[in-house]
Amino acid sequence: MTLIVPDAGYDAYKSTAPWSNFANIVKKTSTGISAAPLTIGTERIEVYDLNGRIIYRGAANHQPALTSGAYVVKRGAKTAKVMVP
Repeated sequence: MTLIVPDAGYDAYKSTAPWSNFANIVKKTSTGISAAPLTIGTERIEVYDLNGRIIYRGAANHQPALTSGAYVVKRGAKTAKVMVP
């Protein structure tokens, strides 16, 4: 199986388990992750890390304190990947 990672994170993926266990790690410039603000009104959202752990559950107008990285945000039936700079 091939793991496709962003250019900037290639070395980190190569040296961090479980990602380092992939025999074929390929760099890709565009990951399909879009930069988007998490503040989207008073709707309820759920924010997950890339391991599927819930990071935040609550109103979207409350900006959760997130460290830099990629997250999955679920709002109603819609899900999006976002990057926090």
